[in-house]
Amino acid sequence: MASIQQRGKGSFLIQFYDKNGKHRGVSLSGTTKKVADDWARRIDILNTSQRSGYPIDGNTADWLQGLGDVEAAKLAKVGLVEARAVSTLGDFLTKFFKTQKKDWALLTYRKHKTTKKYLLEFFKPDKRLRDFTPADADAFQQYLKHECDTVDSDATMWKHISNARVYFNAAIKSRQVTANPFSHLKIPKCAREEFYHITPEVAQKVLDACPDSQWRLIFAFARYGGLRIPSELNGLQWSHVNWEQDKILIHAPKTIRHKPKRFIPIFPELRPYLEDAWVLAQERGDRDVITIHRKGKKNEISGAYIRSRMAGIIESAGVEPWNDLFKNCRSTRETELADTFPEHVVCSWIGNSVAVARKHYLRVTDEHFRLGATATVMVPAKVEEKTEAAKPAMGDDVDQELMTQVMMTMTDILGHDATELVEELAKVLGWPALAQLVLECQNPEIVLEGLEPPVISL
Repeated sequence: MASIQQRGKGSFLIQFYDKNGKHRGVSLSGTTKKVADDWARRIDILNTSQRSGYPIDGNTADWLQGLGDVEAAKLAKVGLVEARAVSTLGDFLTKFFKTQKKDWALLTYRKHKTTKKYLLEFFKPDKRLRDFTPADADAFQQYLKHECDTVDSDATMWKHISNARVYFNAAIKSRQVTANPFSHLKIPKCAREEFYHITPEVAQKVLDACPDSQWRLIFAFARYGGLRIPSELNGLQWSHVNWEQDKILIHAPKTIRHKPKRFIPIFPELRPYLEDAWVLAQERGDRDVITIHRKGKKNEISGAYIRSRMAGIIESAGVEPWNDLFKNCRSTRETELADTFPEHVVCSWIGNSVAVARKHYLRVTDEHFRLGATATVMVPAKVEEKTEAAKPAMGDDVDQELMTQVMMTMTDILGHDATELVEELAKVLGWPALAQLVLECQNPEIVLEGLEPPVISL
């Protein structure tokens, strides 16, 4: 029978004698006594099968099938099972991408394919998953940063590191590795100094430099519509523009799993460029709102071409192109809208969550500082803290007759119950004489005496 020795918190050693009488041990860590007991029972079954030659039961066979490569390797090392073929980086990534392709948006899938390409180029497809170490992750980071010519910024480098971390987390879940070699690399948060606020003045310069209505509309959709460019332009058709209700239906490939569509208003800043393009579209009979440079079987707009061409337009406008060209347009618009509309409304239009908006899009701008330096914050005084001298007087700007009629109507409706209310209101307003006037204007034959029955004066 297998015995269990606890060597520390969550650490156990299961010992037994194999079919040759040799003393063997299987170590477990990060587990519980209940799991260790189950392992000891399974090891007894496997050891008995080795000794007798009888096959194991179906339940134990299923248990073996569900074991990860690391756990199975422990049993193989002591001769209880045959050694498995170890997963390699190439095989694992092929299977992982096959399962994820349906869940990833097309552009996301393409970006992950680039990360996969870099991993296989640096590590080679036959590198075993369980042989990866934190030192390998460090070396991959240095490769991306200094040797990979197509990685042109730290943000891009960290995105590939983040993707690699996702892959190895999946390998942990499938129990092919026990630790993520990329977990020690601290991926920096979105750098706020990289945010570029595109002021209306700069935006107008760019719009004036655009060669035609199509390019003006592309930039207007980015800067004033807050669209993701080019993915949300690909499926945008004129039938999605509802002129009567002043809104546009946007299909969002990036969020297709949880929010595939959303509506945005035809913003006043966007409208003139949309109307100009609509006039030409009617003449040509266009179905797509943006028609330039579409290619491939899916008739998609080339993102690389749009970014490159727009950068050239920005330069011709006398403006230095900024990083994350379209993302900063989108971030600027969300920040701008958040100054006017409720946060949940803005996020509905832009197509992200409140958490994502706060972390990646909403920014403090120079205009916020300017307003903060000049605005006066109005703090309302508490009524109970007012002194008699501070209370407003019944001035000429107050319609005394109207106020009198209001209070008299209250007494007509409420009867004697209104007495205290009228007096209190006049007291708060600083107009005690008004209360007396109201009461005197009532029926002189009726004397209000609180809750007592009225006394008729003769």
